[in-house]
Amino acid sequence: MSPNIFIVIVTWNGMKWLKESLESIRKSTIQASTVIIDNGSTDSTFEFIKKNYPEIKLLETGKNLGFGQANNVGIRYAFDNGADYVYLLNQDAYVYPDMFEKLLAVSENPAHADLGILSPLHVHGCRTRLDSQFKGYLKSIGTDFLEDCTMGEPQEVYHVDCVPAAGWFIPKATLERIGGFDPIFFHYGEDHHYAQRVKYHGLKVGVVPAAKMVHDRDGFGNETMAKKGVVMRNLETEVYLNINNSLGRQLYMFFNKYFFFVVYSGKEIARGNGRLVLQQIAAIGKSIVRIPKYCKNRKANKKQGMLWLQRKEIVELAGKIGKNG
Repeated sequence: MSPNIFIVIVTWNGMKWLKESLESIRKSTIQASTVIIDNGSTDSTFEFIKKNYPEIKLLETGKNLGFGQANNVGIRYAFDNGADYVYLLNQDAYVYPDMFEKLLAVSENPAHADLGILSPLHVHGCRTRLDSQFKGYLKSIGTDFLEDCTMGEPQEVYHVDCVPAAGWFIPKATLERIGGFDPIFFHYGEDHHYAQRVKYHGLKVGVVPAAKMVHDRDGFGNETMAKKGVVMRNLETEVYLNINNSLGRQLYMFFNKYFFFVVYSGKEIARGNGRLVLQQIAAIGKSIVRIPKYCKNRKANKKQGMLWLQRKEIVELAGKIGKNG
């Protein structure tokens, strides 16, 4: 029997991509159940899915839960309904027909039992090159990857620190050990933080070059949101919430970043980047106020189990999936 795969898609005004995304799932050589969590779309996303894809389990939240928490709802539903694997797919991404075959070939191999997350290659919307953001995550394996592909002998999987959660293949065992996304992140940063937790708990993140999906986006998703919170996310993921860092390392990184800010703030103002400096000041102040919460979440994230997937709100919303779809 084929493993039970659940695809979880979080939507928000996704009509630009949804038809191609959902049609690509229908063309997959290995069938999977699809769960969509709509984060309060104001276009016709919900009605379009409901009318044209009756096989999909659907939940309209009525509000924006954020990327991580909406995914947690879908993950919880999948887990409760016997998922062996959960595949997180962005609304602006399309799977190749044989993608699940390629991912399963690696994941089901006992030699790769330590893989907590598997990712296909993320291809640009033009289908002739890799997604520009995804390429940045391959720097640690760039030379080996290039050499292996040039010689026609790519490895089955390449270990990386992190890849974007636009396409994550997560075994059930990972969910049982790591849980879901930390609710401290609303949008952006949650995948980087989750990968850190995977590493802390003795698992790895792997890219499977034989598997491919398309990430059909322009730029960096929501550019405004990405730029607005970049300083705060950097402090949270690299300083406060990275459980792989000791307390001493945390303090060093904080003062290193603070010193860097003090030294270079004048230059940034002279260059006309005063807004960035204000964001840095606000982020540092806000992050200091939130230290008690960071400490609490760091302690929680060091534990194994269905972390963040057992929250009352998540369980209740997961129980509503399909009932109003």
